[in-house]
Amino acid sequence: MIKVRTGIFGSVKSENRSYWGADKPENEGAETYVEFQIYRLAFVSAAIKALPCIVLAMLAGPWSDRFGRKLLIALPLIGFVIADAVFVTLASIETVGPDYILFETIHDLFGGIPLLMLGAFAYIVDVAPKETRSSRMAILEAVFLVGLALGDLVGGPIDSFAGHSPIYILSLILILAGILSVPAFLKLKQAVNKSDQVPIMVTEDPELEVPSTSMMKIFFKPKNVSQTLAIGTQKPESGNRGIVWILILIFFFLELVTLGEKITDVMYVRETFPSEDLAAFTMWWNTFYAIFTAWGIFCLAVMVPVLKQVYHFCDPTIILIAVIGGFLRSITFLLATDRAHLFIGSFVDMFNLAGIVATRSSLASLVDDKDIGKLFGLLAVVQSIASGLSPLYHLMFEGTQNFHPGLSFCIHATIYIIIGLAAIYLILHFRRNRIGYFQKPEFVETEANVENIN
Repeated sequence: MIKVRTGIFGSVKSENRSYWGADKPENEGAETYVEFQIYRLAFVSAAIKALPCIVLAMLAGPWSDRFGRKLLIALPLIGFVIADAVFVTLASIETVGPDYILFETIHDLFGGIPLLMLGAFAYIVDVAPKETRSSRMAILEAVFLVGLALGDLVGGPIDSFAGHSPIYILSLILILAGILSVPAFLKLKQAVNKSDQVPIMVTEDPELEVPSTSMMKIFFKPKNVSQTLAIGTQKPESGNRGIVWILILIFFFLELVTLGEKITDVMYVRETFPSEDLAAFTMWWNTFYAIFTAWGIFCLAVMVPVLKQVYHFCDPTIILIAVIGGFLRSITFLLATDRAHLFIGSFVDMFNLAGIVATRSSLASLVDDKDIGKLFGLLAVVQSIASGLSPLYHLMFEGTQNFHPGLSFCIHATIYIIIGLAAIYLILHFRRNRIGYFQKPEFVETEANVENIN
């Protein structure tokens, strides 16, 4: 991990090299200095990323409820293309310093991952029956993880053989193909047949007969912001407005904890189980994280669809399973006396991302279908806020490692307990109001049925 970061930031190429803000201190080791630069850039990057994503999500959600999800998916991809094009140029310049890595925030000016996931999940809700929404969302999340894993797998050998530029060129080509596929595969506008909740295509929609200039004016209307923020105050059919806010808070803390674990895990393991050979530790950590990712993919692609479609689990039940796994993972990391014990923690936490997916699906089942874009816009805002706060984990670990390096795991365990209690309440609420339970209709004896039986 450190080897890759060193290559990207170019932090240890020359003893006489000048760095942003100050020269490299004489009494500081190269590895420590690289870590310092990583922390600093993480804070700056998080601040740059969060604000554009928040603004675009609040504007785009309500707009997409009227004009469709195409723009929400295409716009972030355009940002990735521009970012890759910039890095193709920078990768060929030997004198580029570590701060140029901040150019990777270019794609966040176009909404980034939060806006992309907003469009993708909202589109799934548009086209999928309620019975299969959670499963399809989980499979989409699994495919996303598979793509990241394949990128890591292919990127390493390409970088070793040909350098950084071919990686960015390949990424640029694949994303361009994705942009071109958006108009070909995504339908522009859909409505839902309220009688059976099955999506049907709208062939003529007066709302779509709007000039492109007017569509852009509507996109930037301040009213979109208020509509997005107001979605949490709408009273769901179940009659309990607080349920929506409970789920939004659960989503925020699950996102924050997940991002925080990615930051503190590697630092905690290095501190608790020190290794003299940095290359060996890097190899071990990559293996550990690959196994953790594989468990997550298996859970999202197999376990969640089975639990939803075969055993008819409601979404809060999956949230409860996820937080139990997260709690056990935190305890396992705290009590581990050997690195091998950490693999147990990665196994019990396989439902980590499934809990986030189930939270999205739970909220989608409470909100009217015409407000799905607003809902996922609000969730994208929450996700961006959590991402912006996540670098604080660096400070927390550095400030507490001398007396309690595992403090973050204690905090996470406490958060999981609170979320678990909330999930139990949600299970009871969903069961009482028949939300998320899709059972076969009961057989009703009628004259026609009796004649058929006879």
